[in-house]
Amino acid sequence: MMLNIGERIREVRNNKDRTGSWLAKQIGVAQSFISALETGQKHCSLETLFAITKALDISMSDFFADELDLLDPSLQRLLNAVEKLDDNELIKLIEFVEAIKR
Repeated sequence: MMLNIGERIREVRNNKDRTGSWLAKQIGVAQSFISALETGQKHCSLETLFAITKALDISMSDFFADELDLLDPSLQRLLNAVEKLDDNELIKLIEFVEAIKR
């Protein structure tokens, strides 16, 4: 079974006693976006997901912990490496990936 990103965001947010409004403010989006994301009506970019996990103080590895065993080892390695990037490095990586997939 695939992870529902929105449900996982809501689960982590609730476990940390944070509201959707709080999360929206932290990452600079509308509260309605967080609500739509958590209910599966919208999807987010990888950059937004990194901002969410950072605001919620959870690593990407922990966010996807239940799914990591299902990932290909090379994807696990990539995820672990990406977690070590600072914000500027992450933006550059995302821009690079988007450029090569065009």
